[in-house]
Amino acid sequence: MKVITIGRHTNNDVVINDSKISRNHLQIIQDDSNQFKLVDFNSTNGTFVNGRRISGEVQLHPNDSVKIADSILPWQTYFDEKPNKPNKPADSVMPLTPAKSNSKLWIIVAAALVSVLLIGGISFVVINNNKKTEQAQIAEQEQKKKEAQAQQIEQEAMDAVQAAVDLRIAAEEATRIAAQSKSKEDIELRDKAIAAQKKAEEDAEKKKKAVEEEAKAKVDAANKKAKAEAVTAKQLQEELTNKQQAFDKKEKEKQDSLDRVNIALKEAQARNAQTIQFNKLLENGVVTETLLTSVCNHFQYNVPEGLTAKKTLEQKFNDKNTSIERRTEIIVEISKQGHGK
Repeated sequence: MKVITIGRHTNNDVVINDSKISRNHLQIIQDDSNQFKLVDFNSTNGTFVNGRRISGEVQLHPNDSVKIADSILPWQTYFDEKPNKPNKPADSVMPLTPAKSNSKLWIIVAAALVSVLLIGGISFVVINNNKKTEQAQIAEQEQKKKEAQAQQIEQEAMDAVQAAVDLRIAAEEATRIAAQSKSKEDIELRDKAIAAQKKAEEDAEKKKKAVEEEAKAKVDAANKKAKAEAVTAKQLQEELTNKQQAFDKKEKEKQDSLDRVNIALKEAQARNAQTIQFNKLLENGVVTETLLTSVCNHFQYNVPEGLTAKKTLEQKFNDKNTSIERRTEIIVEISKQGHGK
């Protein structure tokens, strides 16, 4: 796999010095199957494939035309196999003109600090949840938009700093020319150049502060909103969890109730079958009062005075407190003693 990055910054593989092109504009990827993909880095002025502006990632075909700003890219040549091909073509690399004095270094340092502040502030705003709710996903999408806005603000800040550098270079050049002349007009021109240089520095400082304050305000607002949305997402998740637990509890109670009903039904069916079998045994001519008295004695049932053994056994058998197991034992005992007869 091979990746070619393209943009205005010198850290790209292909550098194009054009203010309409973003610092890190796009990249083209050649995979192992020789397929090509183009990824636009949310550039300010966009990337056009066959005359249509694209966003994100698209597939590239051999005859596709790729245009950024006023440049049509010979993108297929970037992937030609050459033994010593440079990563940064000389005709496309145009670094910024170095300042003629160290006094402009603070402007570049300030721009770097703005970038660090923006990137640091944005990377701090992250919403990560293994179970994202719809609200959390919306917050993530909003965060991506804010990151794109922050990148645009950073680009504007760098452009403002570059403009200030250009003004300063022009002022220094005018100062140099003025210093070579001793005439009154030249002295006046030099004074004007110095004044222009001072004004350029003041304008650059004001612009820098304004951009910094605006960027900080937007980042602070984004952080605040992201925190509020994170709290809302957590509350929604907790509410969903509580509702799910309540639903599971009700479902378990329903299942337990159904199980109890099924057990009671099975027990009722078993008792009914036992009652039928018991009554058939009592109706059998072989089962006598003497046999039933023997069965009562076996289970240590006292036969009250005035009651028969049959009646006593019926009362014990039909008693709701008599278990199914005991009822089965009574039936078995009557059958066993009846067969013995």
